[in-house]
Parts: sequence; C-alpha cells; structure tokens
Amino acid sequence: MNYSGIHSKKRVAILLFAAIILFGGLILRVIYLQVFMAGWLKKSAEDQRFRALAVLPRRGTIYDRLGNELAISVDGDSVYAIPAEIGFENSPISNKVSAREKKAARDREKSDIANIVAGILGMNQQRVKRLITSGASFVWIKRKASIEEVNQLRLRINDKKNRIHGIEITQKAQRFYPQSSLASQAIGIAGIDNQGLEGLERQYDSYLRGVPGSEQAEFDTTGHYIPQGDRRYLAPTDGDSLVLTLDQNLQYIVERELDKAIADTKCKRAMAVIVNPQTGEVLAVASHPSFDSNYFGNFPVQNRRNPIFTDMYEPGSSFKVFTSVAALEEGQITPETKFFDPGFIIVDGRRINCWKPGGHGSQTFVEALENSCNPVFASIALHLTKETFYKYIKEFGFGSKTGVDFPGESGGSLQRIDKV
Repeated sequence: MNYSGIHSKKRVAILLFAAIILFGGLILRVIYLQVFMAGWLKKSAEDQRFRALAVLPRRGTIYDRLGNELAISVDGDSVYAIPAEIGFENSPISNKVSAREKKAARDREKSDIANIVAGILGMNQQRVKRLITSGASFVWIKRKASIEEVNQLRLRINDKKNRIHGIEITQKAQRFYPQSSLASQAIGIAGIDNQGLEGLERQYDSYLRGVPGSEQAEFDTTGHYIPQGDRRYLAPTDGDSLVLTLDQNLQYIVERELDKAIADTKCKRAMAVIVNPQTGEVLAVASHPSFDSNYFGNFPVQNRRNPIFTDMYEPGSSFKVFTSVAALEEGQITPETKFFDPGFIIVDGRRINCWKPGGHGSQTFVEALENSCNPVFASIALHLTKETFYKYIKEFGFGSKTGVDFPGESGGSLQRIDKV
C-alpha cells in the first residue's frame, strides 16, 4: 500500500479543515464587528475624532414679588487654550533640526506665548505656561476676563504679522446682582461654573441652572485641532426663573434701618425679618454687616452667613406669648387674674428679677403682659405641669425646623422633659 499518499491526503484534509475554521472565524468576526459592534465602533471613532466643550445655559432670573430683578445672567468673556495647537503662525522652528532641538524650540515658543497671554490677562507667567503645556485637550486660562483684557488679547492673537494659535475666547453667561448688597444673604451667590453655592441660589439650583449643551470640534488622528473641520452644536436649555416673596422696597427700608441702628448703638451685628402673619411669607430679611454679591470674595466669610435662619437664639420675652396661650387654654388664668410683683421671684434657688426695680406691684394678667413682667410669667409657668407646658411648646414648633426654604436652617434646641 502507498502510505505516503494516504498521509499526504490526510495532511491536505487537515490543512483544508484548519483553513475553513480560520476563514470561518474571520467571517464571523467581521459579521460581529459590522453588525453587533457597529454602533459602539462608530461612537468610539467619533469620540476620538470629536471633542466636546460644554456650553453652559443661561441661569434663570431671580425676581422679588413685584417683578424687580435681584439676580440676572449677563454675557461675559472667558479665555481657554487647546495645548496641542499652541504656537505662532509664523513659527521659526525648522523641520531640519533634531527632535531634541525642535522640542527645545517649541518650549521656548510656548514660554513666549505664556508671557504674552499672562501680561495681557494680569496672570502669573509660570501658571499660564503650566496650563498650556499640561497635555490636556482643553484648559481654561481665565474666566470672567474684563472687556479691556479680552479686546487686547483678541488683537494680539489675531495679529496678521504673527498670529497665535491655540488661544481662544468664548462668551459665557455670568451671574450679576443688579441691587449689589440688597438681600445678598438671602439670595446667596452662584459660582463661576453656573452652580448655586449659597442661599436661595443653592436651594433652587436644580431649577435655576438649566441643562448644559455642547460644542464639538474635530481633531485629526494625532490629536490636532482641525480649524476647517466639522463643528457640532447642541443648544443648552436655559434655567427657570424664580419669584421670591421678598419685597424690594421693604428690604431696602429694613437694611437702611439696620445700618442706622449699628451706627447709633455701635453694636457688632443687627438683624431683622418681616413676615406676613396671615401667610408666613417672608417679606424682608437682613443681617448686617452684609456683603456685595458681585464681589463676595472681598468680604469676610461670616458676612455671607444668614444667622436669622442658621443660628439658634433664646426667644427672650417673646416666649411670654406662648406661656400666656398655654395658661389661658388650660384655664389656669383669665385676662383679669390678679398678680403681685415684688420685683423678683425665687425658682429652684435662682432669683429671677423684674426689669423694673422694686417690681410692678399688683396688676392683672393683661397688665403683666403689657409690662413684660418676668416674675409673673415665671409664676404662671410654675402652675402648669411640665407635661402640659412641653405639649404647648412643641405644638408651637420649638425644637424643630420651620421648613423655610433656606439651606442650613437650624432646628433649635429643646431639652428633653426628663432633664428639666
């Protein structure tokens, strides 16, 4: 028998079978890539080819109850760089030099550009150089550049003698507070990236900020920007506006009077709030010293706080109203109930004085309320059980938040009944 011929046929069959499997695998791979992975591959290719720059929406306007603008968005300019494109149009760098010499020349060129940009924008040259040599595809150089800076920079980068590539200027909406410091602690502030940082700007940020869009630019396979390439633009959705219960006129009067009070009494801080007793609407709220929202960085941080909402205070004589309600509701007293005020009362070994030396003597409950007489109201409270007194205190909301729509509200402090 011819065994060599048989072995040859087997080898051919094995090779043919292997070839069929190989080509079959390749065909299946092609089908998989073309059919099942087509969407992902297309997206990946476009992601490499296009790079997106976020386009921030215009933040919603904040109005007072009468329609006066308290916070608006205005157009402003910012400067950014595409580091891979940084260079002079008429670059003196020769292609005939070594790679090392070329790199050194590019570094010198970027240093020169950083020096030019920093000088115009009033920035540190080394910081600008770090930004434009960072290797990132996009970096902000300066946000909220002044009109003078932008005009001067635009003239320089577009200088026909030697244009600068890779430095761009874009227009962005920026927050502006037309009333300056008016109601600044209530309104709060918004950051450079259109986000609410404090106050009502933060509380209603999800409504005010809107939805960002994007602007996509085309880059080649080496990562270089293509000036004449495709550009894609997705428009942003502007934020909703917000109407407050504040009245600008009342707010102005309150703040004016607080300034006068501080000047007259030499006190460190003064606060006031006006509330509609029928609805609970806050019509004016202020604490001085305050700050100008447009230049908040120039003021002490504590000036930005709104202690009316965030701090705890002893209610003082205003608490007599709640003691009165509890005693009247429980039938412990009537408006004509008689009391005698000797000028003080001893409670658990502690002397509580009346504000009037010698006391008010004999008086009715109504007169004691008019006189804000401490010994009388201490006596009234002592005739109520702790459980009854606490029930009314809690029903009036002491020890819990009011639910006012302001971030960081304090819930107050109320001791446990078993600790009293």
